[in-house]
Amino acid sequence: MRVTLRALSVATGLLWLFVGLFLATAIYSAMQIGIEEVSISPPRVEGAALYYNITIAIYNGGFYDISNLTITTTMILNQTGDVILSTSSMLPAIEKGGRGTLVHVVVLDLAAVQEENAAVFRMLMLNNSDITVVSSIGLLYAYTFWTELSTNFTAAWGAPLSGMRVWDYELSGNVFSFNMTFVNNSLMSYSFWVEVLNDQGEVVGTSSPVDMAPGYVLTGRVSVLVDLGGWTDSGTIVAHLSVDGTHLSLPVVGYHV
Repeated sequence: MRVTLRALSVATGLLWLFVGLFLATAIYSAMQIGIEEVSISPPRVEGAALYYNITIAIYNGGFYDISNLTITTTMILNQTGDVILSTSSMLPAIEKGGRGTLVHVVVLDLAAVQEENAAVFRMLMLNNSDITVVSSIGLLYAYTFWTELSTNFTAAWGAPLSGMRVWDYELSGNVFSFNMTFVNNSLMSYSFWVEVLNDQGEVVGTSSPVDMAPGYVLTGRVSVLVDLGGWTDSGTIVAHLSVDGTHLSLPVVGYHV
C-alpha cells in the first residue's frame, strides 16, 4: 500500500513538473511570436458592394505551432441594432519557425442585403447612418491556449438615395409628374430611374435614366409617360439603380392623384 501511495505521489509530482515546464516553455515561446504586419486597405467599390481588406502577417519564432489564426468582422447598424454583416477568415496553421499571412476580405453587398433584410436595405438606401464595426483576431497556440484581441470603431454610411422626398403629384393627359429630391452620398456611381405602379402593382410608366455620380444632387420635376389603360389614380413609385450591372430596386412612396 505504501509503495502504491509513493508511486502515486511520484507520478503526481512528475505530472505537475511536466505541466510547469510546458507552461513555462509555452509562455516563453509565445513571446517569440512576431507580428510583422497589420494593415487595413482603403475601401473600394465594385458594383453595389463595398470592399476592404485586413491583412496580418506573423512570424512564429516559438517552439510550438500556431493554429486557427482567425479574423472576424461584424457590422451593426446603430439605428436598429441589426447585424448587417458577419464574416470570418482563417489560416489553418503556422508551423514553428514559419511565417504566415492571412488576408481577410470584408464585403458589404447591398444586393445581398436587399435579399436578406428589406427593412435594413431600406434604411441603408435612404438614410445616412452610423455603423459599428467590430473586428477580432484570435489564434490557438500549442493546440492548447486560445488568445483573442478585438477592437471596434464607428463608420459613417452615406446613403445612395439620401434624404429622398417625393411630393406634388399631377396627371396631365398621359404625363404623370411629381417633385423629387435626394443626394447620392454613397461612393457608388449608378444609373437611376423610377417606375410608376398602379394600385394593382402593375407598371404603367417608366422614367428616363439619369446618371448619378457620388455627391450628385437630383432635384426638380420628374415626368413619366403613363399607360392610361392601366392608370388607377394611386399606386407606388419604385426607385431603380443599376450599378455596374447590379440591379437594386426600392418602393419609395405611395401616391394618389
